[in-house]
Amino acid sequence: MLRLYKAFFYSMQGLRWGFVREPALRQEMLAILVGTPLAFWLAPDAGWLLALVGGLLLLLAVELLNTAIEKLADFVTADRHAAIGAVKDMGSAAVFCLLVLNAGLWGWAAWAKLAG
Repeated sequence: MLRLYKAFFYSMQGLRWGFVREPALRQEMLAILVGTPLAFWLAPDAGWLLALVGGLLLLLAVELLNTAIEKLADFVTADRHAAIGAVKDMGSAAVFCLLVLNAGLWGWAAWAKLAG
């Protein structure tokens, strides 16, 4: 039980660190705070609710991983390196993929709610 408590504490530290220092993480946390109640209104059923909120949580998780990769790469070397640049670009692309997924999910849910 102590291990779970410590894991939760470390996770909250990571979220707090990201919130304080990373604008993209702040924006995505705000999207979760605003989007969760909105999802209850938009979603026609529990599956859609899970998809809408889950998409936002997945976006936050990938952004956290991308930020961790960027911070680690910057720690390893301050010099510009093609391979490290490619790694950072791939992390950014992963976030972009989740942004596209969320735009599609939320757009479809909004269209279905307003059209139907």
